[in-house]
Amino acid sequence: MAKTLGQGLIDWRSLQQLSDGDRQFERELLSMYVDDTRSHLSELGDAVIAKDAQRVMKLAHYLKGSSGNVGIKSLHSCAANLESQAREGQLASSQQILAEMIGLFQQVQGVLTQM
Repeated sequence: MAKTLGQGLIDWRSLQQLSDGDRQFERELLSMYVDDTRSHLSELGDAVIAKDAQRVMKLAHYLKGSSGNVGIKSLHSCAANLESQAREGQLASSQQILAEMIGLFQQVQGVLTQM
């Protein structure tokens, strides 16, 4: 059942490999991810508003890694894009990317509540 949730949002195969097929552990991993990501997205929002390219780059890099680790590929991709742009000092589309990341994060939260 869980694997039909978040189809296209979560790479369940990666998450299953990480959890060794333990569904409860998958839920725990996603729960920890959600808790951690919530605070980092908030910090990222502050950095985007402040136009702090170095901080944006660092936070985007962190979110890229944590999202990739649990199989949230779409958020991983957005974070990678934002990290790359911030590295070049190009923050013109950072608010749009942040909004997309927040939307994807909210979808992950929804999946978690349905698990």
